[in-house]
Amino acid sequence: MPTGYIDKIRQNVILSKIPHENNLTINTHKQVQKRSKKFLRLNQDAPLKVSGSSFKYMPSSKLK
Repeated sequence: MPTGYIDKIRQNVILSKIPHENNLTINTHKQVQKRSKKFLRLNQDAPLKVSGSSFKYMPSSKLK
């Protein structure tokens, strides 16, 4: 599981909550959520589940 990808999602979720004038490619919260869920569907071994903006670590068996 590439941890860099998860960090990127986390970063995007944080960025979507604060106005950031230097970053013009801010992802909206919904886009981030959508992509996170899509990513989790593709990666059944992903150790976290996205619900709202909170990240919860869960066993992969619960994600299926």
